[in-house]
Amino acid sequence: MAADGREAGLAAAFAAAVTALVVVWVPLTDFADAQGDTLEYQSLGANCALGLGFPTFGLVRNEAAYRFGQFDQRPGYYDEFRAAGAGGGRTEFLRAPGYPLFLAAVYRVFGVRPLAAKRLQLALVLVIALSLPWVGRAHWGPTGTVAGAIAAPLFVLSFGRSAGYILAETLSAFTLWALLVSFPPRRAPITNARAVWIGFLTGVALLTKATAVFIAPMVLVLVLGAEGRGRRAAAGCLLGLFVVLAPYSTFASKKAGRFVFLSTQGGGALLDDNNEIALRKGEWAKQWRGDPSALYNQPGWKELPAPLKVARFYLSDWTALPRALKYKFDAGLERAYSWKLLICLLLCDALLGLGAGRLRRLNAAHAASRLLFVLAAGSLPLASVLGHVGGATLCAALLLCWLAASVTGSPSVPDVVPGVAKSYFLNFVLVFAVFDGNYRFISVLEWLALMLGCLFGLDAVVDWGGWFNGDPGPSGPLSQLQGKWESPAARPG
Repeated sequence: MAADGREAGLAAAFAAAVTALVVVWVPLTDFADAQGDTLEYQSLGANCALGLGFPTFGLVRNEAAYRFGQFDQRPGYYDEFRAAGAGGGRTEFLRAPGYPLFLAAVYRVFGVRPLAAKRLQLALVLVIALSLPWVGRAHWGPTGTVAGAIAAPLFVLSFGRSAGYILAETLSAFTLWALLVSFPPRRAPITNARAVWIGFLTGVALLTKATAVFIAPMVLVLVLGAEGRGRRAAAGCLLGLFVVLAPYSTFASKKAGRFVFLSTQGGGALLDDNNEIALRKGEWAKQWRGDPSALYNQPGWKELPAPLKVARFYLSDWTALPRALKYKFDAGLERAYSWKLLICLLLCDALLGLGAGRLRRLNAAHAASRLLFVLAAGSLPLASVLGHVGGATLCAALLLCWLAASVTGSPSVPDVVPGVAKSYFLNFVLVFAVFDGNYRFISVLEWLALMLGCLFGLDAVVDWGGWFNGDPGPSGPLSQLQGKWESPAARPG
């Protein structure tokens, strides 16, 4: 009872503190920036809400109807936006439909008021932050509770201001959080109803942001491999996916006059992200489209489908692929400090596990992980230094260590990470490798990166289960993490 009272008191204090932080830290305005992706999202959402059809791009109504701000800082393609509107709007399937439809629904209720959409986005951030201690407890027990309580305010500080922009990242983060929460803890069976719901949420995540494209097949594999009703659950998951994706794909394909799955941006983006000009600049480049000397415009190249063009491009120069991967991962993780710190924690454990005895490795990993985590959390200079460490270098080093650990049979910390979270990580590795590296893509998992970083660091410090029961003590070795963090409901028998 005393432990329950302590947890209830901490929960109330935590909720009040995080709510206050969200309100104070995130400024909201009642306009949408007339630049970048926001120009398209706001145009599509507002035009739909105003009864001009979907997806309609362009300045069809008067400028004030769209609530754009910063009028003196318009991007170069604003002229295209206005020209498209002069013709009654242009039907465009370049964007995944989830976020524009979210905006349209909000604007139908509240009028074209970006402030209303931003407030709802802020509420989604608050829901994620407040849930983290309970998510942590469900998957990792008392240590997860404390890790979630620490990660929540850090998440608000690092990601919360995304709610102040008319961009899809906040809604995408919420859909991925909802999908992870929908999976049962370790080893618990997946019922048919839950499988359908998981499929439905996976479809929503795909329609919200196409950068989740590789998650769907991995979720199907996870559901198929679940204990008990694997095949029936996988069929239910497919049904949920079909219910979400089939109607939109049918509508978009019919309206566009060709097959559209999520958007029409994929092929063009693939070529813009993988060409000789992009390789030379170290970033995506579409200048090849107007360059007759570009490889993709040469005879024998331009007739090929986009994936074959890219494959031929990399096969023509064996140095191109590693160079491309380096600049993509460096760019994608350049501002992802929480991800770099998490990778460093995992790298530390993996390095210490190679060539060392099991018990000695675990004790050393605890000490080193604890030191690294404390320094990283409390030292701005170290965070600044990590900003100059290439993300590609860190990822390559971690991959090599894990491969070596798999050969030697060393225990691995990632064994305690839920399968759906692993699918998220692999999805963005593939997105970076196949398309482009962009921090905005991976920022939607900021809550998960912070939570896992806190989890691995805190477990090296103290037995938090004992602390809640009034008997704190040193934490056990990393080899016990999987059994120690499993929730009682997830254990067989």
